Amino acid sequence: MPNFKRPIPLAAMKTEWIQIGVELLQHLTERLRETYPSVTLALAGGCVRDQLNAMEPKDIDLVVIGAIPADIEAGERGTDQHLFDMLQDYGYDMLEHYSKNMADSYATRFPGDEDRFDLILKFRPDDLDACGHYPLDVLFYNERYKTVADIAASHDHSINQFAAWIDEDGKLQWKYFGDVEGWGFCMQIRNGVTEERRVRVGEICSAIGWAYAGDL
Repeated sequence: MPNFKRPIPLAAMKTEWIQIGVELLQHLTERLRETYPSVTLALAGGCVRDQLNAMEPKDIDLVVIGAIPADIEAGERGTDQHLFDMLQDYGYDMLEHYSKNMADSYATRFPGDEDRFDLILKFRPDDLDACGHYPLDVLFYNERYKTVADIAASHDHSINQFAAWIDEDGKLQWKYFGDVEGWGFCMQIRNGVTEERRVRVGEICSAIGWAYAGDL
């Protein structure tokens, strides 16, 4: 897919541009609402941003808000177990698992995120070419995050403040949660960003024609 020399005007972006991951999001949302109506699923960050800029994302980030833990005494399974089964039915296999209760946790591997997640599940299809599925990270945000806007506000840079979700009418919605007045300029919005991460964000900015504010 082509890269644009400058960011597409915010007003010109349309939901039909977002295709990768949407079928999965719709499928999981519909099924999960039957058991957990209070749980919210959304695509977030780079997978939404890239598609809105006519680029192919390298993977899909699926965020989970308001996950319900398992009730062992009542014999009730948790949101993570339901999602695990659904994704297996969809053709995914879990590759990695990180929990805040594990010594080899996501926070250990990715410093700076220990205050955001309760659980990270990384899924990969057996055969990408055969099933057409993209690599998938399922991010279970902790109870401090109540809305999609909360998730967007927790990203390290404004260039990642994109999200898409399925509304109560079953329709795809998307939004850029960053400062619209600063559209086209990437700002660091969270502390604890490594130099390696800044370099990567700079590369993303170059790909879609955004200016990295740190270089202005």
